[in-house]
Amino acid sequence: MSNKRNGKVISFINMKGGVGKTTLTKEISYYLSLVKQKKVLVVDIDPQANLTQSFFKIYNKLTSEDTGEINKLKKELEKLPSINNLFIKNAHSRPEKKDVIMELSETLYMIPGNLSSIFFGRSPSGEAEQILHNFIKREKLRNDFDYIIIDCPPTYSFYTTSALLSSDYYLVPVRPDAYSALGLDLLEEVVSKTKESYLDNFEIKPLTNLGVIFTMTQENAGIKRVMTDIKTSKYFLEKNIYFFEETFLNSDKIPTRKLDYLIYNSQDTKLISNLESIVDEFERRLNSLNGTE
Repeated sequence: MSNKRNGKVISFINMKGGVGKTTLTKEISYYLSLVKQKKVLVVDIDPQANLTQSFFKIYNKLTSEDTGEINKLKKELEKLPSINNLFIKNAHSRPEKKDVIMELSETLYMIPGNLSSIFFGRSPSGEAEQILHNFIKREKLRNDFDYIIIDCPPTYSFYTTSALLSSDYYLVPVRPDAYSALGLDLLEEVVSKTKESYLDNFEIKPLTNLGVIFTMTQENAGIKRVMTDIKTSKYFLEKNIYFFEETFLNSDKIPTRKLDYLIYNSQDTKLISNLESIVDEFERRLNSLNGTE
């Protein structure tokens, strides 16, 4: 990579599972790289490695016939670059980029997750939580990529802290239901706690809420009313949280498709148009916050 860039690091995060976070991460990352021709690095720091399984299937990085067989999948992933190599090898020596980053295409790269990474616990000293941040800085990855997008686990853990310490922004996918406000409130508490624990880090590199995007939405009056109630609640108005105008539409096709399903490669013009609008707003929002719009 020869062209120097000024990449932004964005965590896709929610303390509640089942909100379509990984699907949204996959679709936005793929669209940015393929259609927008942006250099994108995706980091799968979620121990479930669902994003890794999808991209490996899409780009034929897995040879197992049945990726649902966990033992076979583990053995294959252990031979490939992964987030594990970053954390494990860092304890003994600095890992090389080839052990951590995989090229999926000319514009899309990945730090794959690993199903065995769940064993890696929280470091009492906090030093391990800086490893991803230090790797991005030491390898000057911001110069290589337009976007570094991190898929986070839906729990407060070592991985969550590592992602937030590395990020400039965080994007929050939220389902429009009665529990959304509570989950979003919990996430803001986690972010505040992280900022308090690492004051020096965030004085140098602020962490900003890029916005909340409603996912798995349907075009009916009830869903629209719930979204309006959440957006206009006193709590979120006081915090001045940005809510995306575009929502990620629900489709029965997405959850039941194979791992290699992608909206842009489908024949669903409505979903493709919806994704295009989301990515456009995503870029406008970043440009606005960076004063480049």
